[in-house]
Amino acid sequence: MKHIFLIGMMGSGKSSTAVALAQRLQMPCEDLDTSIEHIGEQTVKQIFEDKGELHFRQLEKLALREAVKKSSRVIATGGGIILDQSNINLMKSAGTIVFLRTSLQMLLSRLQNTADRPLLGSDHPQVALEKIWHERASLYETAADLIADTDGKTADEVAGDIEGLLT
Repeated sequence: MKHIFLIGMMGSGKSSTAVALAQRLQMPCEDLDTSIEHIGEQTVKQIFEDKGELHFRQLEKLALREAVKKSSRVIATGGGIILDQSNINLMKSAGTIVFLRTSLQMLLSRLQNTADRPLLGSDHPQVALEKIWHERASLYETAADLIADTDGKTADEVAGDIEGLLT
């Protein structure tokens, strides 16, 4: 089996679903945000604050390139991975892209008390999230090979849905 890439908005459950799916499929799991923090020697939030989004996106591209060189695994990507077409092309050539589709209302509910989301670090996080959601929704759908809806589901339920879609 090739790599399985989970894409979607922040708060869609990519990291937790990746762990659950990897357990179900008995595959390794990798979270690109963790890989980026290792490469950049800072937290994602610190990278954004100290070096900006462009530097973060460069580290993200590097982390993705390194991840696809490894044995097949479930990979939780960052929400903005689809902003660079070369990332999409690399994921498509290396495996299956699964979009964790989550409604804006559910994302707002999940993220309302989160302080460590750099792109929401404004006085109006709801407005910021809505803007990002509208900018990216069609990009996720276009990039995806498969779509799994997450509203009202646990990470394990979503992982089960994905397992079914993969067979």
